[in-house]
Amino acid sequence: MPLAVDRVEFSRLIGEKIAAEPRITVHREEVTRLDPETGSRLWLGSADSNALSDEIARLTGSEHLAFYDSISPIVEADSIDRERVLSGARYDKGTADYIKLSDTQVEYEAFTMR
Repeated sequence: MPLAVDRVEFSRLIGEKIAAEPRITVHREEVTRLDPETGSRLWLGSADSNALSDEIARLTGSEHLAFYDSISPIVEADSIDRERVLSGARYDKGTADYIKLSDTQVEYEAFTMR
């Protein structure tokens, strides 16, 4: 049986948890400019604005961006502590350039329910 959730209720509960976490600052405003010097991370869905898309294109030097996985955030490679990641081939095919940002092999396998 597949896992299914009420997306509206799930979103509401997760939003409450995030807002209650003292180490997370939530800004509810449109972001149209990014400052790479701040060290902030940005997770996008499929509904980013044209202004933000233009800004990301300006910063990355790429006109066309593609999002292949809704579960995988896109981060700057040089912001990753390579001592704390697992590398492998995506879907066990090709080269080992897929980076899994989990603390340990055990935690990763528990997360993916292997």
